[in-house]
Amino acid sequence: MIHPGGLTAPFVLLTISQSAALMDRHYERPLPETITTILDDGCIAISVGDFTGVVSSMHLIEPKAHQLQSAWLAREAELADAR
Repeated sequence: MIHPGGLTAPFVLLTISQSAALMDRHYERPLPETITTILDDGCIAISVGDFTGVVSSMHLIEPKAHQLQSAWLAREAELADAR
């Protein structure tokens, strides 16, 4: 898919064991897909929902995606607990 800022590739990086651990709690919204965008300067933007990070090298995409997924899930857990 071509994105205005470059090429994008949606993917999900959670392993089955990570997903099972997260299923212990019910969240109303499913984990959004992870989207990568190659920027004009060669950096890569990674987005999970409304969380976005930028890395300078392809080998950093997976750790950043995991970090953003964890942040999104933590916020969703806080919101669920507040209800």
